Amino acid sequence: MHTADGSPIISIIVPVYKVEPYLNKCVDSIVGQTCGDLDIILVDDGSPDRCPALCDEWAERDSRIRVLHRENGGLSDARNAGIDAAAGKYLLFVDSDDYIKPDACEKLLGYAEAHGGDLDIVIGDAEIDIDGRLVHPKHRPETIGVVMSGPEYLKSELPPFKIYPQAWLRMYRTGFLRANGLYFRKGRLHEDNEFLPRVFIPAQRVVYTGICFYHYNKRSGSISRRDDLSGNAAHIIATCREMAEAAKSLEDRQLAAVLDNYAVDLYLNVFQAAGLHKRRHRNLIDTDFLKGKALTRRNKCRVALFRFDRNLYHLVNRLSKKL
Repeated sequence: MHTADGSPIISIIVPVYKVEPYLNKCVDSIVGQTCGDLDIILVDDGSPDRCPALCDEWAERDSRIRVLHRENGGLSDARNAGIDAAAGKYLLFVDSDDYIKPDACEKLLGYAEAHGGDLDIVIGDAEIDIDGRLVHPKHRPETIGVVMSGPEYLKSELPPFKIYPQAWLRMYRTGFLRANGLYFRKGRLHEDNEFLPRVFIPAQRVVYTGICFYHYNKRSGSISRRDDLSGNAAHIIATCREMAEAAKSLEDRQLAAVLDNYAVDLYLNVFQAAGLHKRRHRNLIDTDFLKGKALTRRNKCRVALFRFDRNLYHLVNRLSKKL
């Protein structure tokens, strides 16, 4: 099925950088989709290995594949290039060390078309491969099939922290992204956390499908995963501050409170994961930033302990693994 003007129905954007052992499996999962009307964009982000050649080989084998060769600019820049080049009505992001299930596009497209074909965001699920052990995180099942606005969805999913920021968990209407200038922040690490509220706030119609379509390989050195959190914490903290500033300007005060609470979650999570209680990270932490931003009882308790004593907070959290 093509669009009315004959364009492909879905563009799949694959940023490629230093994934030579994984790239073929990723692309093979895309070209083998049961929905064949695809626009496949491989964005070579200046990869120094054989990935550029592999991309060109794939393009020679399948006419649906286009390759964009670029100087290295990072994941956000590569995704943005794909957005600009996309010809499909909808688009998906797939990281080049992951893969999608054979009927992923058919199922997501079927869901979109069954709801009028004008959905801005179609949300799915992923299975996470951790050293061969599969984990299946889920959004809240009671929202399956319920069409709502983006702000309504955020207010439903963020307070219980049942939303996952990864951009590849969603199919987007290409025109919606372009009309709202929704691109990834170039140079920002953990860019999906920053992108999440910006893409949902202007969305008029979104739906969660409950469809598990994506296989995420959680590995060291992944294109979208950074293990050196202490080195990247400044990026996450910057995202938290920007989110809190954006919340101040929202007329919907419930949504503003939800975003503030999400910023609290991100802030405290990176504090713990990156070991920011250590003296050398003192310049990154501002305990006053969290004041008055927690919405849930859990986060209010976390903030109170954190502001009382950061070292004690880190110790208690490490011992209990529940805060």
